[in-house]
Amino acid sequence: MTHTYPFLAACAVRSCLALLDSLPEVDRERIGVYGISWGGFIT
Repeated sequence: MTHTYPFLAACAVRSCLALLDSLPEVDRERIGVYGISWGGFIT
């Protein structure tokens, strides 16, 4: 099954990054992702 926790979490991170990238006040060259524990695994 492809809809496991890691898959869904990665989709959520990608959606958040797409949202940030769409905002005019956000510098797209400075967007980053950082995580520890499961957050580190996902990033």
